[in-house]
Amino acid sequence: MTNQETQITRSKWRLPFGFFAGPVLWGLQIIIGYGLVTVSCSIGNKWPVYVTSGLSALIVLIAALVALGAWRSVADASIWMETNESQDATRFLIVSGFLVSLLFFLLILATFVAAFFLSPCPLITMPLP
Repeated sequence: MTNQETQITRSKWRLPFGFFAGPVLWGLQIIIGYGLVTVSCSIGNKWPVYVTSGLSALIVLIAALVALGAWRSVADASIWMETNESQDATRFLIVSGFLVSLLFFLLILATFVAAFFLSPCPLITMPLP
């Protein structure tokens, strides 16, 4: 077993964490964010929504960095393969985990920007003056 295979085998948790952290946290951020909208409306402050989005974005960014570290631990660090080279599932998980984490980081960031500029309370639920 080569040093590269030993390094990847020793830290197998990095592969699923880098691949699944983004989608799972984005889903949780959306579900928890919908629940926190009522809390934000009742207290008149958007901080619970901001904290949820910020924590989700931070963890997904850490997942992207973990996947990037796993990618760099691969010897040639290239996503391009020669035509005679076999397709390796580990390399696929490393590269796709990094790309999926970046995609979902951008989605969480877009949700945060929308929450920043839009009011969490719909006009129909606001009290009349």
